[in-house]
Amino acid sequence: MKFAPLPMPVKRFVTMCLARYDSPTEVAQRVRDEFNLVVGRSTVARYDPTRAAGAELCEELRTLFRQTREAFADELEKLPLAHRATRLRRLESVYDEARDKGDRKSALAALALAAKEMQPFEYQDVDDSDNPDEVE
Repeated sequence: MKFAPLPMPVKRFVTMCLARYDSPTEVAQRVRDEFNLVVGRSTVARYDPTRAAGAELCEELRTLFRQTREAFADELEKLPLAHRATRLRRLESVYDEARDKGDRKSALAALALAAKEMQPFEYQDVDDSDNPDEVE
């Protein structure tokens, strides 16, 4: 079965959505909502040059995809919550507020989230008893 090609504005829309990491299912739904067109996930996937289905994507849409993805990545870096220090400060505020209100459950939850946020920075104490260079 041969399908009619998508109009260029729809192709651009699909490409930009995929560049922003939307799933093909999400993009198909957005196309339906935005353009009143029904497209399948496999059709949408043809506009992602990072996947095998998008290997034949034209250079114009490849460039659009690349530019959109770079802009999206830059935008993410500018979001305050993308930074660990900001998230920890917000968790500290939640903890302080919960503690002041006597809400121990919320205070403990905030502490647990802060600990989880810091996990990549924790280290395990290594038993160096086998190391003869260590002086006690």
